[in-house]
Amino acid sequence: MKKDYIKIKKALSKDICDFLCNYSMIKAQALAELKRNDFISIYDTRWGFFGDDQVPDKNTYCLYGDAAFDSLLIKLQPLIEKELKKELIPMYSFIRIYRKGNDLKRHTDRKACKYSITLNLGGDDWPIFMAGKKCEMKQGDLVIYDGCKTEHWREPFEGNVCIQCFLHYNEKDENSDKNLFDSRVALGTWSTCTRE
Repeated sequence: MKKDYIKIKKALSKDICDFLCNYSMIKAQALAELKRNDFISIYDTRWGFFGDDQVPDKNTYCLYGDAAFDSLLIKLQPLIEKELKKELIPMYSFIRIYRKGNDLKRHTDRKACKYSITLNLGGDDWPIFMAGKKCEMKQGDLVIYDGCKTEHWREPFEGNVCIQCFLHYNEKDENSDKNLFDSRVALGTWSTCTRE
């Protein structure tokens, strides 16, 4: 990429964003109830989980590789390829429902995230910083960046809720079949469903 990032306004419609925000909130509420009633193991992450290495807050819902969000990998792939002028393979999706006071420490991403997208699904606006530059995002806006090289972060969140979806791709090459879908057997499956 020649720039630190590429911003695309209104890449997703308000209707799709609102649907996915509601879907995310329902998934988070369902997980909270399943855990509260001891219906699932504390080690079962198929419904998502609260807090992760980057945002350890136990009120911050996270979800890896869900079919609804993995479908965005396919929907938006032609747009991302056109912007990057590269042929890509989809790796995985991830969402977070950020809460007041959350922040995102400066970091770069792992190898499965060569071309990363952050997509604002809704809630209160919250800028992301890319290579030291503040990038404002409205609902439906996305930002494309080299996740492995571009340092990115967010300052402490002053709003109440912000739902972000992250989509990750790698460039298509001779090793693509080995790491397709972040080595999962298919889109919409969990990290434990890996290829041998």
